[in-house]
Amino acid sequence: MKKRYLQYLMLAALVICAGAVFAQGGPPPPPPPPAPPPPNTPIDGGAFLMLAAGLIYGAKKLYSKDV
Repeated sequence: MKKRYLQYLMLAALVICAGAVFAQGGPPPPPPPPAPPPPNTPIDGGAFLMLAAGLIYGAKKLYSKDV
């Protein structure tokens, strides 16, 4: 009888170990959604000043060029 008890105990230990070895975690969590763009972001006055300065500089270079 003791031998049969030892066999059941070893079988239970093997089943538990096999379950622990083959256990896998769940799938990774999904990535967070991308942040929405800010609503109606205006272009500040600095961009228009840079555009105006570039136009003035280009016009000056074209005007001062001797043809």
